Amino acid sequence: MSSLLLITVLAAAPVHVIAVHGPQSEKALAKLTAMPNVTVVDASALHEYLLRPAALLPMQDFEGFTMPPIPGWPHELDDTWKKAVAACHDLAGDPPWRELGTAMACANRLSVFLWQQFAAQQKAARVFEIDVSVDEKKSKARVSGTTWAPSSRDQVALDEGGTLAQLDQTTERVLTALIDKKGATSARNIVPELASSFLGDPFSRDTKVSSPVTFKKTCPALPAQLTVTPAGPLADSIVARWKPEGAKGPAQPCKLSFSEHSEEGMAGPVVVVGTLLTCSSTIVSAEVARSPLLERSGVDLVSERLVLGLATKLCK
Repeated sequence: MSSLLLITVLAAAPVHVIAVHGPQSEKALAKLTAMPNVTVVDASALHEYLLRPAALLPMQDFEGFTMPPIPGWPHELDDTWKKAVAACHDLAGDPPWRELGTAMACANRLSVFLWQQFAAQQKAARVFEIDVSVDEKKSKARVSGTTWAPSSRDQVALDEGGTLAQLDQTTERVLTALIDKKGATSARNIVPELASSFLGDPFSRDTKVSSPVTFKKTCPALPAQLTVTPAGPLADSIVARWKPEGAKGPAQPCKLSFSEHSEEGMAGPVVVVGTLLTCSSTIVSAEVARSPLLERSGVDLVSERLVLGLATKLCK
């Protein structure tokens, strides 16, 4: 084979991005890197950082959402990394986060988004994510993995256990099946964009809700009234539904901010609207998926959650 033909063949080889983790996972790594007629990109270290953080919380916090691109991240995607991390910082602020749930939700979306952006930048035909776990005390081992294509909404998963002595056979069986796309097929979580800000109130077409909210907790220190901006059905609903019994505190000004992101639902992509209500140093959040199947309007659900969340925090 001439050198020119060899270069052409190599250039045409499909790219497989792989991530392999766990003790005694050498056989899994060797099998994937030895796949014929493909170009293999071992991104285990990047996948470990993004999706397997060694921390108490189940999230990669990106050093308080200030982390610059880590070694191994493609320079072509530096701007993507910086803007995505900054978007979470804008949403959650500096740690320690008052709204930990908001920070965790954005961090987990961010990790998935960046991993998928990496796979797309590598022009991956397929991605393999493999975990090997070993329990030496019980002489047990488990091999689990998924494979997916960036162009597909589905993923194929397989999870098998056995004795520690049978680990090599289990590894061979699981990886052979995944390479052949055999396993349980399910919709995968797709994050095509991390967040996009709205201009104004995303609930502007909804109808104001004024029905009373049943407060789980109230206290005299709660403000007797709220003022909420920007004006709109959601702001008006929060003001109307804020009627805590026995509240004697001065009126409290609050501000709404909004974001949205896409998630893969059971019936395809859905848009999730995130809302932050900031009242002085107190911040509460709520999310709702846009769906015609909702029995209650988005304004109804979000205003109730924000009112109850604010009362709970202020009465601590």
